[in-house]
Amino acid sequence: MNLIEMKLRLKELRNRAKLTQEKMAELIGYSGQSGYAMVEKGNQYPEFEKILKFCEVTDSEIWELFYSPDDMSKSFFGDQEFSQLYFSLDQNSREVVKNVMRGLRGQAELEKDVDQFEAIEKERQEVGAKLFAKKSKDE
Repeated sequence: MNLIEMKLRLKELRNRAKLTQEKMAELIGYSGQSGYAMVEKGNQYPEFEKILKFCEVTDSEIWELFYSPDDMSKSFFGDQEFSQLYFSLDQNSREVVKNVMRGLRGQAELEKDVDQFEAIEKERQEVGAKLFAKKSKDE
């Protein structure tokens, strides 16, 4: 996930909630519209607390900032509960799940899904680590 993709998701979710940038900025704790606009334009990462508040205000889940519903709907991993469960497993348990799923779906299709989703998850974790590091640095 890069800032360009994240800004598109932020704008989409804000519009879905029928909020202006100004109202969103006020609701999630920016002192003015310009601070939020910088995030939505992809010029800076939002603070973790503001991400949580954004999700609360827009009635969305954090994963929605990182995954497009269109991309996710074509995958076993499109189900949020399944995704959370899968990524809570250790590597050996993930392999067991993949082996079971191979019997349900073609090998090539499954490998494509798993590789794509694991790449997205890695990017999501990197974004989270950057946000955490920035928060720690600011404190």
